[in-house]
Amino acid sequence: MLGFMSQPRAATEAAGVYDYPSNLSHPTLYPHYQLWMRPDDNREIWSTMNLDAHEKQVRLAVIPYYETLTYVMSYHGWPPAPQERLTAVMERVLPGVFVASEKI
Repeated sequence: MLGFMSQPRAATEAAGVYDYPSNLSHPTLYPHYQLWMRPDDNREIWSTMNLDAHEKQVRLAVIPYYETLTYVMSYHGWPPAPQERLTAVMERVLPGVFVASEKI
């Protein structure tokens, strides 16, 4: 999938992309261990997630589906206005997400 996107990824970069969101969304011990830290061995637990980590996860989930929508709309010849509105919203939420991408 990642090889056919408008911003394709090399096979070495794409190799673990499926595993990464899967490990974050399924209850396995390793990713949950990384999401939390216990400073100074006290009973408090702090989240290790920051905005960059959340944005990375959103991009991994949203961009492939958006590009698939682009292919489907192009194939069916549907009017572009609804997708252009979606694109504008995505640009506000994830600025620069479509840098160097080309419409089909």
